[in-house]
Amino acid sequence: MPTLLSKSLVHDAISRLNGWTGDTAGIGRSITLTASEHNDFTERVKVCSDAMNHRPVIRRVGDETRVWLCSTAEGGITECDIALAARINAIVKTVAG
Repeated sequence: MPTLLSKSLVHDAISRLNGWTGDTAGIGRSITLTASEHNDFTERVKVCSDAMNHRPVIRRVGDETRVWLCSTAEGGITECDIALAARINAIVKTVAG
């Protein structure tokens, strides 16, 4: 079972994750991607998140792709959310350069 993180741990983790904001309720990031990049990004995140048994919320709004992470079963942010956020950052670099 993932460990729920304290406010200070979430704040510390977010400060190290480029582009992420949020608090103990959830963390999010918006990325400007073309439609093709969005599709590639979404597929890569799906593969990664499936391997972690985690479900991010991904929405497309105009040219922006928005990602939201929260371990709702645990009631907030866990180390799994932080690990997936770091992997998503790596995917962004791969997809969007």
